[in-house]
Amino acid sequence: MPGEPDLLQVAVADGVGAALCQDLRYPKAGSLTGRVLDQGEDLLTDDARSTGTTYLSEGVPLGPAVVVRLQTPEGDQGS
Repeated sequence: MPGEPDLLQVAVADGVGAALCQDLRYPKAGSLTGRVLDQGEDLLTDDARSTGTTYLSEGVPLGPAVVVRLQTPEGDQGS
């Protein structure tokens, strides 16, 4: 997030539970997105909730997930 490099924000959410995620801010450290951005490698998991690295509400269904970097000429901008 601009001005707050240790925080991430859900800018776009869609699907079941999307309203619970929209504009959610959470620590980069310990998150799947933070891991992907720090390691520079995309991630595939069979069960995102079981990784223990999600900050989403319990009301948001999670399962298999692909976490990919959103890249621009300026570098990674999120996932």
